[in-house]
Amino acid sequence: MYGELHDEALTDVYREYTKALGTRQKTVVLTEGIKNIFSNLNKYLDNREIFMGKSKLFINALANVLDRFYFHDPDFKTRIMFEAKAYILGLTEELPPE
Repeated sequence: MYGELHDEALTDVYREYTKALGTRQKTVVLTEGIKNIFSNLNKYLDNREIFMGKSKLFINALANVLDRFYFHDPDFKTRIMFEAKAYILGLTEELPPE
């Protein structure tokens, strides 16, 4: 299960990365791509426990991609991780109470 989610997230982020190559808008392109990836989390908003587990898997997969492709630019990685975590935090506010 983790492997499938991890591979799916890696593939999606890599696709957005390759689209962004050679453009000045790579931060914007990657941020939109990441939001698209994490929008899959919307289907888990009915169950807090599953949502939290899935969001951790996606964050870990994203961190791995950024480590792989942006090891030379830690500031960029930090900005992208901030965007992704802020997006998840926004979704978390929509979760039902425990």
